[in-house]
Parts: sequence; C-alpha cells; structure tokens
Amino acid sequence: MKCSARRKCQHCKEFYLPDRRNLHHQRYCSEAACRRQSKAESQRRWVQNPDNQNYFSGPQNSQRVKEWRKRNPGYWRKKSPPPQESLQDLCRAQVAQDEEVKTIENRGRYFPGSGWPRQNSLGHGIGLCRRSKSFDASARGGLGRH
Repeated sequence: MKCSARRKCQHCKEFYLPDRRNLHHQRYCSEAACRRQSKAESQRRWVQNPDNQNYFSGPQNSQRVKEWRKRNPGYWRKKSPPPQESLQDLCRAQVAQDEEVKTIENRGRYFPGSGWPRQNSLGHGIGLCRRSKSFDASARGGLGRH
C-alpha cells in the first residue's frame, strides 16, 4: 500500500495526514476551526456558481419551496413523545427476586416493624423472613425451614 505524504492545512498551516479515501481533494486537517473554515469555503464556492446565485430567492424558487412543503406536510412539526406507560405489568417473579436481593443485602440488620430478622425468645436472629422461601439451606446459614 502506498504511504501518503503529509499535507499542510490551508487554514492552520500545520502538517497532517489526509484520510486515504479523500487524498485527491482533502485540503484541511480535522481540527474544529479548520473544519469550519473548510465548510465556509465550500459554501462560498457553491454560491459563486452562476446557477446557484439565486437559489434561495426569486419567484420560481419560492414556488419550488411551496410545492415541496405540500409534498412533505408536517416536516418541521415536533414529534409527540412516546407513551410513558409500559407494555406489560411487572412480573411477579421479578418482584420476588427483588425481595430476595434486598434480604441478602440487609442480612444481619434489624428493621423495626418489618419482622426481619426473625428472633427467638432470647433475642437471637434465627433466619430470614417468610417472603424469601426460595433460598436454599446454605443461604439461610444451614438453619431449618420456618
């Protein structure tokens, strides 16, 4: 593959490696200021073309725009936001799984009124709450079923 030579940017005068796909016409580097200058120069050249000098004005061009607007109604109108409602309700299995995760995260903590962790008459914790029956014995610390 042929190695491309470095070029000098027409705006900032720094050397750059042109993109291999645009070797034949790239004259500006990829810096933001240079890209702006490249666009301004391109637009200036386009407007200087005699065919384009009255492109945005004149009766035939205003008629062209009116016809385009008839063919494309609502082009500039804002799109309505998508509906906020979900397509289906929460799955009960997901809710149960969330309860199990909360139980694991809060192991060893006592939340008054929640009934967790269960305590025996001496005040010692003896296992998980009834909402999480799906844990195996290793997750319950080897204790029996409640």
